Amino acid sequence: MKNIKFEKYLNKKVHIIVDKTLPEYREPSYENLIYFKGMLTEILKDEIKLNSDCYIKKNIIKDILIQENRKDIIDGKLMSPLGVVKIYVDNKEVDYIIGECEANNCYPDVDAIYYLRVNYNIDGKKHNVYCIIPNLENIKYEYEYTSGEHEHNFNIEYKDLCLTLSCDTEWGVEDEIRENYEDFLSQKNTEKDIKKYFSYTTSSIDGDIIKHGIAYNVLEFSKRNYVVFGISWISNKNEKYGYNERYFQAEFAANIACEKGKI
Repeated sequence: MKNIKFEKYLNKKVHIIVDKTLPEYREPSYENLIYFKGMLTEILKDEIKLNSDCYIKKNIIKDILIQENRKDIIDGKLMSPLGVVKIYVDNKEVDYIIGECEANNCYPDVDAIYYLRVNYNIDGKKHNVYCIIPNLENIKYEYEYTSGEHEHNFNIEYKDLCLTLSCDTEWGVEDEIRENYEDFLSQKNTEKDIKKYFSYTTSSIDGDIIKHGIAYNVLEFSKRNYVVFGISWISNKNEKYGYNERYFQAEFAANIACEKGKI
């Protein structure tokens, strides 16, 4: 390890070069990620901290670089490379909370990862919450939706850009969710049990498809008072990777962003 003076990078967005790589064929998990992009927020004796909850051992750091200062957030809205990202609840545009997530060694080519969180009141009614990039109306792009294992993704390819919008539920499972709800009620569970069980996204919120974006259908018995969208993008095409590898990276990053937004 080179002699790095970490103090000069404090409170700056950095790119950490670590002395560890994954094998070519790997199955990533949340437990073994090495995060390497974020804000250096604290310097400890044997570790540094990125953002609020990511610690990296100093002895595996080979180098540290200043990240290019992107202007991704303007007037409280996220600006993707394809245009501003907007969120609507029942066709009414709403504000949302933006959180930037660290990049890690399972998606080394990803340039940006954010979660977008929308809070709302529980009122016993069904609601449609959707996230779109309106400027896609003016762009000829390729796309596909993928869904399964508690994730629902909208993948976009435009020139060298690869972008994913993600939800943390599956598409088209409303009938299954309603069946589970009726079964749960028939077991005479307490109000406390009902509130706890139906506060999970996958137990009370369905994924949906919408033009130029992705959506949640929040069912009337849901006890969850927020939803989270994940978004990530890769700006430059790496000839080393094909279509599937690029979207593997973008999807995985966006899915992790959904998890981060729940904290």
